Amino acid sequence: MTPAIEHLKSTPHHDSELTIIAWEGSPTPLELTPTEWQVAACWERSEPVRISANGAVALFDRYSSCVHLLDPSKRLAAIWFPSADEVPYWVTAAPMLRILDWWFTPQQRVLCHGAAFGNSTGAALVVGPGGAGKSSLALGALSAGLGYIGDDYVMVGAGETGAEVGTLYCSGKVEPEQLSLQFPQLVSYQHIAPKEDEDKVVILNPVEKMLNKAPIRAVIVPKICDSPEPVLNLIGSGEALKALLPSVLQQLNGSEQTKLSILSNIVTSTPCYRLELSQDRTHNVSVIKRLLQLEP
Repeated sequence: MTPAIEHLKSTPHHDSELTIIAWEGSPTPLELTPTEWQVAACWERSEPVRISANGAVALFDRYSSCVHLLDPSKRLAAIWFPSADEVPYWVTAAPMLRILDWWFTPQQRVLCHGAAFGNSTGAALVVGPGGAGKSSLALGALSAGLGYIGDDYVMVGAGETGAEVGTLYCSGKVEPEQLSLQFPQLVSYQHIAPKEDEDKVVILNPVEKMLNKAPIRAVIVPKICDSPEPVLNLIGSGEALKALLPSVLQQLNGSEQTKLSILSNIVTSTPCYRLELSQDRTHNVSVIKRLLQLEP
């Protein structure tokens, strides 16, 4: 559970904001729930069950083979797996995602389905549905020497000088055959090989390559075009929000109005662009570097 958050490691202290317990096997949360909730039956049918009571929340998620629990009043959370061997790659790459979403949203921080990279003076927030090219841009930026904030989930909200993006995970996901072909600089990085029924390698980026947070200087909506050269066009905040919002609310549902308000503020206060991606990934990254004034 911890490799993807290794870059956030700090000295333990007694006054932690939130404690998360992880365990596998017995006793299972399925055995501990009241029979009338029918959680075990829904689990067998691969139907998710969300339960809220007295401010606490639980999600029984068979698709990800885990159960998330949070009691904010006790600053205590837990995550359970039937077996550590059954943890799917997307959970390894983004562990405790639901718990962090429940915890940070009331603090006006949104776990955004997007990628981000740049340096301490400014970052690009790259948004859009799965398969739009977010990970390729983020890993390409990492290969080009930019600070890496995340490739799939990042945390956004208001900072001291405006909208800000922060890191959650040091992981990146790529198809095995594409790793050496498109990102040879990353082959030597620690990675987790896919299981037999999985199709992605999880790359674990070194701590020194990570950028913890940065002001958002641009919101980028990529579009795969395979044109000879990348094309960058300014777009309205409404078009950017339309690209950003659906995947955020679908993948991490709940507190929709809070998330809508925060994300709307970000796209209305930040220049937004559509980037038509070229066949040359280095050119795509160079366009963003120039936009952020990170190169001539």
